[in-house]
Amino acid sequence: ASLDALEPHPRQRPRTLGFDPKGLIEFSEVGLMGHSRGGEGVRAAVTLFRDLDSPWPARLDPSIRFRSLLEIAPVDGGSSRTIDAKDLAWAAILPLCDNSVPMLNGSLVFDRAISALDETTPAMKATFAVAGTNHNFFNSVWRAERFQEPTDPAYPGGCVDQKPLFDSNATGSHLQQSIGSLVIERFFRGTVGREADSELLELFDPAHSMPAWLEKITRVERGYSSSGSHRTILPVEDFSGQTGRNSYGPANIAHNIDLYHDFVPEHSVRAAVLSWDRATGAPPAQMYFQTNWTEPGEGRSIQGFRTLTLRASLQCGPSFFSCSDTSLLNVPGMPVDFSIALVSASGVVSESVHARDFAEFNGPVGSLMGLGSLIERHPTLQSLRIPLESFGLTPDAEVRGVRFTFDQSASGAIYLANIRLDRSPY
Repeated sequence: ASLDALEPHPRQRPRTLGFDPKGLIEFSEVGLMGHSRGGEGVRAAVTLFRDLDSPWPARLDPSIRFRSLLEIAPVDGGSSRTIDAKDLAWAAILPLCDNSVPMLNGSLVFDRAISALDETTPAMKATFAVAGTNHNFFNSVWRAERFQEPTDPAYPGGCVDQKPLFDSNATGSHLQQSIGSLVIERFFRGTVGREADSELLELFDPAHSMPAWLEKITRVERGYSSSGSHRTILPVEDFSGQTGRNSYGPANIAHNIDLYHDFVPEHSVRAAVLSWDRATGAPPAQMYFQTNWTEPGEGRSIQGFRTLTLRASLQCGPSFFSCSDTSLLNVPGMPVDFSIALVSASGVVSESVHARDFAEFNGPVGSLMGLGSLIERHPTLQSLRIPLESFGLTPDAEVRGVRFTFDQSASGAIYLANIRLDRSPY
């Protein structure tokens, strides 16, 4: 039957809606939202609709165009089939006090999208990790009573090193719902319909500031890529090679620091697992890591690119396989900072910028898992989007590599991942 033929029972219409939506909704462009298992569920729905020989276009309407997916605290891997958000605008809200999906599975969807870079229709991808929020309370009515919340008095609401925006004994959270409403409204108004306003998507882009009222309430860690396509993104370093080698093959340089390549907990991407300590006596300017895109004396043009992008997070410690604590090299309460510069084909180092001007590195924060006191912290890889003009180079400069100098914080331990050039504006 066509959608027009469907006649819902009057009781199925929400009383709070205040009007009859029949005949008012246009289904030619669609955005879907799902929470928890519903997050992977909406991803699966679009995937099944698009499958070869799928029965769903004929059952619904073959002219339907799915534009975007928003997932709240989603799961991933609930099927033997890997389900991605390809050729769609996609974002996930990640609650940093989530003890129902404690590994923040939405990060894996983002990781896959920006690693494959195989979209034919470039579309933004984002994660929006919100401190102080839990799994259930973005919903105004649902609380899973059968699941007992952690009760450790040292960690209200199960939140570790972050202030909860909810009361565990209540049935919801006005603050958490307000944040959810902001994200939902801006995402869908920015991605769906002929009048979609892409400027609303600046909420997800770390090149733009957060709303002042939200910054006063809590902290948000943003992951962002303008697309999952090689048409807009060019990898410089993904740390896929052996330690000491760039992904393209040339040797990297590490002075007076510790570094190796490995996967990041709660993610599916490899990174430089990197640390430094000024107590070793090395001059700060001589404590650096340089990833080299090309061999000495060679470079690649940055013509047509607008930003340098990368992802970073503070390290877990002391065990790599769990994240119950942060590295002892990261001083509690003091954000970690370092300098970033580009290196020319001739070895000249550009003007530098400070990481703190593009993201704030604290934590990792987390939540209690299950009914006990086991802590799971989240090393959420935040995205930095740095305008290439910040480095003082000409638009057609030839670049050999990117240098990270650890001259700001006396010590630190970070994950550094996915260094790229991006053609999209900021």
